[in-house]
Amino acid sequence: MCLVNKLGAGERMDLKDPALDQHFIGHKGPVTSLSFSPSDKQLLSSSTDKSFMNWNLLSSSGSL
Repeated sequence: MCLVNKLGAGERMDLKDPALDQHFIGHKGPVTSLSFSPSDKQLLSSSTDKSFMNWNLLSSSGSL
């Protein structure tokens, strides 16, 4: 599951194992869309700041 706050930060939560929670900070505006890759190793997000972020779920790092 992935939650997003209105400030543009996201959080990935694993309901079975809370130790796997991840936090993603990178957008300057609210997140408008999220999409997991078929392998569940990446997350793509878009924002009102007109940017897309590609998040590596294994390392919690993001790139524009």
